[in-house]
Amino acid sequence: TMDLKDKMRNLLKKKEKVEAAKNRHESLDAAGATKAGSTKRKSGGFLSHWFGGRKSDDNESVKDLVALEDLVATAPEPLPGLSNRHSSKNKKLGLAPIGRKSKQLFSQEEVDALRDGVNKHGKGRWKDILLESQHVFKDRTTMDLKDKWRNIERMAQKERAREEAAAEDSEGADSS
Repeated sequence: TMDLKDKMRNLLKKKEKVEAAKNRHESLDAAGATKAGSTKRKSGGFLSHWFGGRKSDDNESVKDLVALEDLVATAPEPLPGLSNRHSSKNKKLGLAPIGRKSKQLFSQEEVDALRDGVNKHGKGRWKDILLESQHVFKDRTTMDLKDKWRNIERMAQKERAREEAAAEDSEGADSS
Protein backbone atom coordinates (compact mmCIF):
# COMPACT_ATOMS: atom_id res chain seq x y z
CA THR A 1 0.00 0.00 0.00
CA MET A 2 1.04 3.57 -0.59
CA ASP A 3 1.47 5.77 2.45
CA LEU A 4 1.30 9.55 2.65
CA LYS A 5 5.01 10.06 2.06
CA ASP A 6 4.86 8.03 -1.15
CA LYS A 7 1.84 9.95 -2.37
CA MET A 8 3.49 13.25 -1.55
CA ARG A 9 6.70 12.23 -3.34
CA ASN A 10 4.78 11.10 -6.44
CA LEU A 11 2.76 14.29 -6.59
CA LEU A 12 5.86 16.43 -6.17
CA LYS A 13 7.55 14.57 -9.02
CA LYS A 14 4.47 15.02 -11.15
CA LYS A 15 4.36 18.74 -10.34
CA GLU A 16 8.04 19.11 -11.25
CA LYS A 17 7.45 17.38 -14.59
CA VAL A 18 4.50 19.66 -15.35
CA GLU A 19 6.50 22.78 -14.48
CA ALA A 20 9.46 21.58 -16.57
CA ALA A 21 7.19 20.91 -19.53
CA LYS A 22 5.54 24.34 -19.17
CA ASN A 23 8.94 26.04 -18.97
CA ARG A 24 10.13 24.14 -22.03
CA HIS A 25 6.99 25.08 -23.93
CA GLU A 26 7.33 28.75 -22.93
CA SER A 27 11.00 28.80 -23.94
CA LEU A 28 10.13 27.29 -27.34
CA ASP A 29 7.39 29.89 -27.82
CA ALA A 30 9.81 32.66 -26.84
CA ALA A 31 12.38 31.31 -29.30
CA GLY A 32 9.77 31.52 -32.06
CA ALA A 33 9.14 27.81 -32.60
CA THR A 34 6.63 27.07 -35.32
CA LYS A 35 3.79 24.63 -34.97
CA ALA A 36 5.70 22.11 -37.03
CA GLY A 37 8.72 22.32 -34.74
CA SER A 38 6.94 22.71 -31.44
CA THR A 39 6.38 20.03 -28.83
CA LYS A 40 2.61 19.96 -29.26
CA ARG A 41 1.11 16.67 -30.37
CA LYS A 42 -2.10 16.13 -32.25
CA SER A 43 -3.25 13.55 -29.71
CA GLY A 44 -3.79 15.94 -26.84
CA GLY A 45 -1.32 18.75 -26.32
CA PHE A 46 2.25 18.93 -25.10
CA LEU A 47 1.40 17.31 -21.75
CA SER A 48 0.02 14.15 -23.34
CA HIS A 49 3.52 12.72 -23.45
CA TRP A 50 3.47 12.36 -19.65
CA PHE A 51 -0.18 12.24 -18.79
CA GLY A 52 -1.71 10.11 -21.50
CA GLY A 53 -3.61 12.79 -23.39
CA ARG A 54 -5.43 14.42 -20.48
CA LYS A 55 -4.88 18.17 -20.70
CA SER A 56 -6.41 19.01 -17.33
CA ASP A 57 -4.09 16.68 -15.44
CA ASP A 58 -1.68 19.45 -14.44
CA ASN A 59 -4.45 21.37 -12.65
CA GLU A 60 -5.66 18.20 -10.96
CA SER A 61 -2.16 17.33 -9.76
CA VAL A 62 -1.80 20.76 -8.16
CA LYS A 63 -5.19 20.33 -6.47
CA ASP A 64 -4.17 16.84 -5.33
CA LEU A 65 -0.90 18.22 -4.00
CA VAL A 66 -2.67 20.91 -1.97
CA ALA A 67 -5.14 18.36 -0.61
CA LEU A 68 -2.32 15.98 0.29
CA GLU A 69 -0.32 18.73 2.00
CA ASP A 70 -3.40 19.50 4.11
CA LEU A 71 -3.77 15.80 4.91
CA VAL A 72 -0.12 15.48 5.90
CA ALA A 73 -0.36 18.61 8.07
CA THR A 74 -3.33 17.18 9.98
CA ALA A 75 -1.99 13.61 10.17
CA PRO A 76 -1.18 12.40 13.69
CA GLU A 77 2.48 12.26 14.60
CA PRO A 78 3.99 8.78 14.40
CA LEU A 79 4.73 6.98 17.63
CA PRO A 80 8.29 7.49 18.86
CA GLY A 81 10.76 4.82 17.92
CA LEU A 82 8.45 3.24 15.35
CA SER A 83 9.53 5.42 12.45
CA ASN A 84 13.06 6.43 13.19
CA ARG A 85 14.17 9.57 11.40
CA HIS A 86 17.41 7.80 10.48
CA SER A 87 15.85 4.65 9.08
CA SER A 88 16.84 3.22 5.72
CA LYS A 89 13.32 3.92 4.42
CA ASN A 90 13.66 7.62 5.22
CA LYS A 91 17.13 7.68 3.67
CA LYS A 92 15.72 6.23 0.44
CA LEU A 93 12.99 8.87 0.42
CA GLY A 94 15.51 11.62 1.11
CA LEU A 95 13.85 12.56 4.41
CA ALA A 96 16.65 11.56 6.77
CA PRO A 97 19.37 14.06 7.58
CA ILE A 98 22.82 13.37 6.16
CA GLY A 99 25.40 12.16 8.63
CA ARG A 100 25.04 11.09 12.20
CA LYS A 101 22.19 11.87 14.53
CA SER A 102 22.99 14.86 16.70
CA LYS A 103 23.75 14.09 20.32
CA GLN A 104 20.86 14.92 22.64
CA LEU A 105 21.46 14.69 26.35
CA PHE A 106 18.78 12.95 28.39
CA SER A 107 16.84 15.22 30.70
CA GLN A 108 16.30 14.22 34.32
CA GLU A 109 12.62 13.63 33.50
CA GLU A 110 13.63 11.15 30.77
CA VAL A 111 16.05 9.35 33.10
CA ASP A 112 13.35 9.07 35.79
CA ALA A 113 10.83 7.77 33.25
CA LEU A 114 13.40 5.23 32.03
CA ARG A 115 14.07 4.01 35.58
CA ASP A 116 10.33 3.73 36.29
CA GLY A 117 9.81 1.87 33.02
CA VAL A 118 12.58 -0.64 33.72
CA ASN A 119 11.22 -1.20 37.24
CA LYS A 120 7.72 -1.78 35.82
CA HIS A 121 8.41 -3.68 32.56
CA GLY A 122 11.90 -5.05 33.12
CA LYS A 123 15.21 -4.61 31.36
CA GLY A 124 14.97 -5.26 27.63
CA ARG A 125 11.34 -4.20 27.16
CA TRP A 126 12.39 -0.94 25.52
CA LYS A 127 9.45 -0.67 23.13
CA ASP A 128 6.94 -1.03 25.97
CA ILE A 129 8.81 1.58 28.00
CA LEU A 130 8.95 3.92 25.00
CA LEU A 131 5.24 3.58 24.23
CA GLU A 132 4.21 3.98 27.87
CA SER A 133 6.15 7.24 28.29
CA GLN A 134 5.94 8.60 24.74
CA HIS A 135 5.05 12.03 26.09
CA VAL A 136 8.47 12.15 27.76
CA PHE A 137 10.57 10.47 25.04
CA LYS A 138 9.83 12.79 22.10
CA ASP A 139 12.66 11.97 19.71
CA ARG A 140 14.07 8.78 21.22
CA THR A 141 14.32 5.28 19.85
CA THR A 142 14.47 1.95 21.62
CA MET A 143 18.21 1.89 20.96
CA ASP A 144 18.58 5.27 22.67
CA LEU A 145 16.84 3.88 25.76
CA LYS A 146 18.96 0.73 25.76
CA ASP A 147 22.19 2.71 25.45
CA LYS A 148 21.19 5.12 28.20
CA TRP A 149 20.24 2.25 30.52
CA ARG A 150 23.60 0.59 29.87
CA ASN A 151 25.34 3.86 30.78
CA ILE A 152 23.21 4.25 33.93
CA GLU A 153 24.18 0.72 35.02
CA ARG A 154 27.87 1.41 34.40
CA MET A 155 27.73 4.62 36.42
CA ALA A 156 25.96 2.82 39.29
CA GLN A 157 28.57 0.05 39.21
CA LYS A 158 31.44 2.57 39.36
CA GLU A 159 29.73 4.40 42.22
CA ARG A 160 29.35 1.15 44.19
CA ALA A 161 33.02 0.33 43.60
CA ARG A 162 34.03 3.79 44.88
CA GLU A 163 31.85 3.39 47.98
CA GLU A 164 33.32 -0.06 48.71
CA ALA A 165 36.86 1.30 48.28
CA ALA A 166 36.08 4.22 50.57
CA ALA A 167 34.55 1.85 53.18
CA GLU A 168 37.66 -0.40 53.07
CA ASP A 169 39.93 2.63 53.46
CA SER A 170 37.98 3.88 56.45
CA GLU A 171 38.01 0.41 58.06
CA GLY A 172 41.76 0.10 57.45
CA ALA A 173 42.37 3.51 59.03
CA ASP A 174 40.18 2.63 62.06
CA SER A 175 42.01 -0.64 62.79
CA SER A 176 45.50 0.91 62.71
